[in-house]
Amino acid sequence: MRRAILGTLVAGALAALLAAQAVGAPAVRQGGTLRGMFATDVDFIDPSLAYYAHSWEIMGATGANLVRFADAEGSSGSRLVPEVAAGFPRVSANGRTYTFTLRRGFRFSNGKAVTAAAFSWAIDRALNTQQQSPAGPFVADIIGAQAVLDGKARHASGVVVTNGGYGLRITLSKAAPDILTRLAMPFFQAIPASVGVEPQGAKAPLVSAGPYYVSSWQPNTRLVLKRNPFYKRNKFATRAANIDSFEFDANIALPAQVLRIRAGQSDYGAEGVDPAAHADLARQYGVNRGQYQVRPVPVTYFISMNTTRGLFRDVNVRKAVNLAIDRQAILAQRGYLAGKRADQILPPGIPGFRDFQVWPLKYSEANLNKAKALMKGRTTDALMLAGNRGANLTIPQIVKFNLAKIGINMDTRHLASGPLSATAGRRGEPFEFYLGGWQADYPDPNNFLDVLLNGNNIHEANNNNRAYLNVPALNRKLEAASQLAGAKRYSTYASLDREVTTKYVPWASLSYANNRDFVSARVGCYQYHPTFSFNLVAACLKR
Repeated sequence: MRRAILGTLVAGALAALLAAQAVGAPAVRQGGTLRGMFATDVDFIDPSLAYYAHSWEIMGATGANLVRFADAEGSSGSRLVPEVAAGFPRVSANGRTYTFTLRRGFRFSNGKAVTAAAFSWAIDRALNTQQQSPAGPFVADIIGAQAVLDGKARHASGVVVTNGGYGLRITLSKAAPDILTRLAMPFFQAIPASVGVEPQGAKAPLVSAGPYYVSSWQPNTRLVLKRNPFYKRNKFATRAANIDSFEFDANIALPAQVLRIRAGQSDYGAEGVDPAAHADLARQYGVNRGQYQVRPVPVTYFISMNTTRGLFRDVNVRKAVNLAIDRQAILAQRGYLAGKRADQILPPGIPGFRDFQVWPLKYSEANLNKAKALMKGRTTDALMLAGNRGANLTIPQIVKFNLAKIGINMDTRHLASGPLSATAGRRGEPFEFYLGGWQADYPDPNNFLDVLLNGNNIHEANNNNRAYLNVPALNRKLEAASQLAGAKRYSTYASLDREVTTKYVPWASLSYANNRDFVSARVGCYQYHPTFSFNLVAACLKR
């Protein structure tokens, strides 16, 4: 999630409609149980491993970080605030060393005190080669991290506990202005040493230091969150946490979820709504008036093209794909208010986004003729890897029809989320296309361009670079951009977005997205968070 995705922007009058705020916010009621649903279940409840978007909804409610993202909508939800740290860290003159002082009083759900050792362990655990965490690359620039990743050490030497256990010093190999944003990710929440290395993921009940903890999880059946009984005893623990508990049923089909919510049998679906239902829900309940909520999210849906395979090594073939696909028909498969057609990598809402048009957003015979010219009469077979639910079933049919006109005969292999991610992320797998999407892990352009397209990040497995693009000159530019700060950082990434999209063409970007939630009549205090989706900690029940 990364991450399994949901929905972004609509233009003109619809944009104004989406800006409307919920009407008549209810008085906040404490207590009660919110009943949620999963279509596919979470991948893990282990913070070092959980990476689906709806898994991060759970992590956002259970974790406590040194600094966290504010409980707020839109860009305000990307603002960092101190949590277990007493304030923002002291930063050395060279921008490489960050010194934190921790608050005393935070406790895990088992009553044990949260100390700096829990954050040191979270970093080491993410780096541990046996843990097989996707989080390792996000802290690989800490001194000593590479030794842990290589299995030559168990502790990153650049992380030092000080001040009797309530201080933490982190030293980087080079300046990285986005390190605090990365440390706010759920991977790096406080994790007690009692949660050892477990590549299959820690089991429930899972000890955590945030407002809630996972009290039970029966995979593919049921997940329950309960209050951390020690959380509100700490004067610094200020998150709302209105609801007593959350109960999630797994493997509920999207159409059935809509029926359950309408009937008041469940309160919301953590993976969005059946695409066919959106128009009726918007008409019946209105948009952002209570039960039907629509928000722009930093997501790009795309088809990545495996740049190591056959004709797809040729950038002109990849350009031909961009010219031939029908983005309008593809977006329609995601339903009413799904988002906006896209032709670049960075989505709106991510710093550095600059709207430019390179590839056609509307299908036309003229563009098809240009695509045929780029193919030069060449033909090839191709395999697309795609999910096995919702629009993932219909979009490949449109792409197959489009590409057949330029000599690409495409078949599709549909997989569940876990196997899909594992297969597409394994270097050398025989596929040409991957249908996917990326929702920002944290609000920075590095999280798209570097994480997804820097060839230095390619490993044998668990790759996010599904295009397997590896251009040394581009890799160097991406790494130089990662060390910049402020306006220079964002303008540089904007230029890189254009360069990658036009010169290297690893993707056919399809659309940006909106998140569209349907909640029951008793759900109040709805807040859509840019990182954690439906913010469980802010929610309340009306009755």
